[in-house]
Amino acid sequence: MHLKAFGYGRFLVVAAVIFIGLVVTLICVGFDEPAYDDRALLPVSTRAVALAPHKNAFYFYQQAQGKIQALGDNTRQRLKDMVAGKVAWDAQFAAQLLKQNHSALALFEQGQHLPHFQLPKAKARQGAGEAPYPMSLYKFQILIDLKRLQIELLKRQGKEQQSLQEIFGLMKIAQQLRENDFGNDLLTLAVRKRVQDQALDELVSLLQSSKLPSAVLKDTISRLEGARDNTAHLVETLKLDYQQSVPNQAVDSAMQGLRESSGNSKAAGVFYFFLPNQTKRIVAQYYEQLIINLEAPYWRPSQATIQPVAWWNVWMPNLLGRVTLDVSLPRYGDLPRSTLHVPNTRISLIQTWIALKCYKAEHGQWPNALSALTPRYLPTVPIDTLTGEPIQYDLQGGTIYSAAKQAHESQLTMRFKPGH
Repeated sequence: MHLKAFGYGRFLVVAAVIFIGLVVTLICVGFDEPAYDDRALLPVSTRAVALAPHKNAFYFYQQAQGKIQALGDNTRQRLKDMVAGKVAWDAQFAAQLLKQNHSALALFEQGQHLPHFQLPKAKARQGAGEAPYPMSLYKFQILIDLKRLQIELLKRQGKEQQSLQEIFGLMKIAQQLRENDFGNDLLTLAVRKRVQDQALDELVSLLQSSKLPSAVLKDTISRLEGARDNTAHLVETLKLDYQQSVPNQAVDSAMQGLRESSGNSKAAGVFYFFLPNQTKRIVAQYYEQLIINLEAPYWRPSQATIQPVAWWNVWMPNLLGRVTLDVSLPRYGDLPRSTLHVPNTRISLIQTWIALKCYKAEHGQWPNALSALTPRYLPTVPIDTLTGEPIQYDLQGGTIYSAAKQAHESQLTMRFKPGH
């Protein structure tokens, strides 16, 4: 009755004015929060001065990629399968392919002997799918496979010590990638882990049937220590990754564009559907949780997560910011922790396995317990960082292994022949 007396027309006008006022208020004022204090995520180290090309292994690897020859799709697949042991060994094919790629491998080896690998500053992507660095990861893997082919050929020719040196040359590449301090991020870390895994595969393959003297084997145990990663390095890598994260750059770019279009540096870009401070705070807290998880023991599983935008909540505050996170924030999950602990545990297993071989060579039998390997072959019984317990030793079954081996069975189990 009262509404009818007031008049429907005037009611709709008042309602429209109130609605428009709310929209204008939301757009112009917004509900953003204060800027988040992310000083804890500032990297300790500063970016190094760019190296001259002749001192930077990156440029030698880049040039080597341009020298790759005779690698069509069929040859590439055959190479890949041969180094993985999926097809029969063909010495003629290996020798011919290595000869055709002699120039590429020569440049690659020049890069291996340099102390530093440094990524140049990333250029802006010009098109969809374009790599930010002028080096192809696909061709880089081809060069690694050619080196593995060379290692296998040397091993089959009976040149075991030379083959061993080439294996440590691959590990040197992994170390270069780890110590890169100019463009270090988790992409580089993932490539490093892959190179190191392949080098360790070659080392295990060589040692299974080698007749290397005990002195060389003991030296190999010591040299493997240099292949380990550490928590402090990975924390620094995560901080560098945060500083150049795509969501942060996207928010800053959007803010700059809105400021330029509106001329108001305070209100521009701050409205209900886009809250830049909140968006950047979510990114910062995600990386903080990754670091907390990395520093915690591996056997206490926890993952950093971001709540996805649900279709029924499209009117949620900061919708555009959260969509940006959904699209561009990398979901690393357990990658940082597994990148640290799985390779380190594998190195401990290989060191223990080599020590067992040395013990067997000198005593004619396997030890009853791993404690017998200390201190002559190992300074201490290695601890499995995946579980916090010592490496497991099954004398009857002929295995040493990690109790967490289920997820990485092939990498975290080493076998020997009991009774021989």
